[in-house]
Amino acid sequence: MVYEPAILLYTKGPCKTGYLYSRQYGYCLRYVGQLRGQEMIEVCEKNDEELIKVNSLEENNFVSGLAFSLMQDPIGTRRLLIDGLFSSGKWISMFGNGSRLIFTNFYAGNGIPEENHIITMFTGNLTHFSEFKWRSKSGKFLRRSVICRYYP
Repeated sequence: MVYEPAILLYTKGPCKTGYLYSRQYGYCLRYVGQLRGQEMIEVCEKNDEELIKVNSLEENNFVSGLAFSLMQDPIGTRRLLIDGLFSSGKWISMFGNGSRLIFTNFYAGNGIPEENHIITMFTGNLTHFSEFKWRSKSGKFLRRSVICRYYP
């Protein structure tokens, strides 16, 4: 499978200033920065946005391209926070009505998630693009790159 650099998939489209439009998925995106703890979620909520969410393998590859682009930034981290919270034995959205996630892509050996774990996308490969896998981790202390989205 050939991956296009994520930046080629964007236009300004119908988005507000400072956002990029994903024609393929119909939402506007903005890179917020690297945050930790509750501020990772609050930064999106205060602007009526949500964390980027992955609903299919194709979208996982698209978001992997975003994450890889962020890794190339000298201040970037190899971890991108995406929407997902482990609660009452299932993965749910942290936004809206808390609906169950319809797609997951956890790294082999991830282990059993604990209550209130969040989802982080990561790669061990820093030199070339590869599909990012997911890990469940406590999100309280570790810094994560954050991308918020909204539908125009």
